[in-house]
Formats: sequence, structure tokens, C-alpha cells
Amino acid sequence: MQTNPNQSGWEPSFGKLTLSSGCAFYHDEQTTLDFWLKQRHFSPPNLVVKLDSVRQVELSPKLRDIANAIEESKYILEIEADFDDEGSQGCQFSTWEKAINFLVKYSQWALKSFNYIIDRPKIYDGPDSSVDILWKTESYRLLINFPQETTQPASFYGDDRAMNKIKGTFDPQKNNLGLLMFLLGAQ
Repeated sequence: MQTNPNQSGWEPSFGKLTLSSGCAFYHDEQTTLDFWLKQRHFSPPNLVVKLDSVRQVELSPKLRDIANAIEESKYILEIEADFDDEGSQGCQFSTWEKAINFLVKYSQWALKSFNYIIDRPKIYDGPDSSVDILWKTESYRLLINFPQETTQPASFYGDDRAMNKIKGTFDPQKNNLGLLMFLLGAQ
């Protein structure tokens, strides 16, 4: 049985798949075919970061550095109350989750809106059971602090390592992500 090279189909006598593009693959080249199909027609799966046994976030594979920063920040949840012998409280899951949700939303928005991959931040335990997200590069610094108290806004400080400095507060639940693109110097 012969197959028209311009028509997709199997050639049972030869185990050959001829695609409309003219490419032909043999049954022992399944790995090549799988790779080609994925590259041409499918996006790689999203990265899944488990926040706890119930909650998770998904990120584009392009945001692997953000996913890794989130994974590395989980140590914050293991800090016990009074770890410093000065009465400090440990960080609540809800505070950490608020910061992580903001970071996920912001990084996805920057990627989708501008095809811009934000720099990988460091995520630290902050003062008074808060969470800090810090970007520190040769050209700028930006620190965002997410307080434990849910009614308080997040605060930020940023500079371009020269003369320009900015500080203020914002509601991380509201869509003011463009401000951060400006702060991070995205072109």
C-alpha cells in the first residue's frame, strides 16, 4: 500500500508515517516523532508548586526561577515562635501565601503582558512575622514587605543604585502591577 507524500498516514508495510510537511518517520524513530510533535504543536506543561497539602500554584515553564524561589522560601513556614528568644512569632501560612500569590500573579502578568521574565527574587522572613521579597541586581534594588496583619498594605522601597529612590505602600490584592514594572526598570 502506498501513501501519497502530501497526505498524512501510515504505510503499514514499512511502518512509516509521512506528514503533510513531507517529513517521514519510521516506527523506530518514535522518540524523534514525539519530540517533533511537542515542539510544533504542544506547549510544555506548567510547573506546579505545592503550597501545602491542598493548595498549589501553576507557573509557565519560563518562570522556573520563580518556582525555585518559592520552593526555597518554604523554610519560612518552619520558623518556630520565639526562635530568637525575644518573643518573636513564627510566620503564619496566610502571610507567606499572600506574598507568594502576589509574586505568582505579578510574574505571570509580566510574562503574558510584555513577554518579560522578572528577575528571581529572594524571599525571606521579615520583621514582626512578615514576609520580604527582595530583588537585588547591579542596576536596582526593590524590597516588598508583606505584613502579617491582613488589613495592612504591603510596603516597598526601591532604588536604581544611583539617585532615584521610591517608597510607599500598595494593596497586593489590587491590579497595580504596572507600578512594579516601572520600579524594576523593565523597558
